[in-house]
Amino acid sequence: MYFRSRNPKSDDQKLIKIGTEIFAVSPKKVQRIIDHSFEVLVVCDKNDEVVGFLSYRLRINHMILVDYVMLRHDLQGSGIARSLLPAFEKYIQNKGITVLYGLVDRENTQGLESLKRLGFEVKGEVLSNYIIEKKLTRQNSIPESPLPKHSLPNSYLKRLTPAPRLRKR
Repeated sequence: MYFRSRNPKSDDQKLIKIGTEIFAVSPKKVQRIIDHSFEVLVVCDKNDEVVGFLSYRLRINHMILVDYVMLRHDLQGSGIARSLLPAFEKYIQNKGITVLYGLVDRENTQGLESLKRLGFEVKGEVLSNYIIEKKLTRQNSIPESPLPKHSLPNSYLKRLTPAPRLRKR
């Protein structure tokens, strides 16, 4: 398994299909998730088939908020996210990110425990979610990259709105 940058023309319909199969939402809602992301990384299997995606929608200084990690239903729980995490961390560190944040639904106890084993800590609660955080260790070989030209401290590119609420089917 590996991840790559999203190509909207060839990937979006596959990503929408995965999202609608996992959650009881319309294709428009999944498209909105994709469109409002700062970046979408597509997860592919060894045959280059799209099997999921990871998206983050907020970047403030050296922190990002990971919104969604979606994998095809038949691949969930098989360790794919765990196996891709080191590559994702290295990729994101090369962009100058040192802290990952995310939200985990309180009902997703299995997911929360998995994330704790991967080094995430619960930092608080908001609505029906836990706020999780992972501080990434800087490796000497990875240079500190500056913020993009269009970024200002404590600013974001896209207006932050609550993420669409998704429920598993």
